Amino acid sequence: MEERGIKTIYHLVPKYIYDKSITRLGNYNCKGFENSNFIHTTAGLKEMKRVGDLIFTKAIKNSENSKSNGKFYEKPSVEFLILVIDKSKVKSKMSLIKQKYYHIYGSIPKESYKIRKVKRDKQGKFYF
Repeated sequence: MEERGIKTIYHLVPKYIYDKSITRLGNYNCKGFENSNFIHTTAGLKEMKRVGDLIFTKAIKNSENSKSNGKFYEKPSVEFLILVIDKSKVKSKMSLIKQKYYHIYGSIPKESYKIRKVKRDKQGKFYF
């Protein structure tokens, strides 16, 4: 499954979700995050930044007006990670959406990704 020669894909996740999503064998699986049955990834960092800024900055603005929201990752102080994933080492089923996004329907083996810390500005926008 090497569409357009894409070998590396990216997953953005709050660190506290990552920490809760490591299996007994050390693999990563956050399928329950945001009520999804798959792991969201992008085929590039530029698209990851665009999506992250769109989703999480919007959430910050909405949470300022709503005390009932309850999503901890909205605050700019919440630590985020990017998983840099070697797609060829993922054995779970994957689907490609709009030539930009991969959905992974299963765990990501610990030997298939590296972790990078992510910084955010005061508005919650990401910079890599």
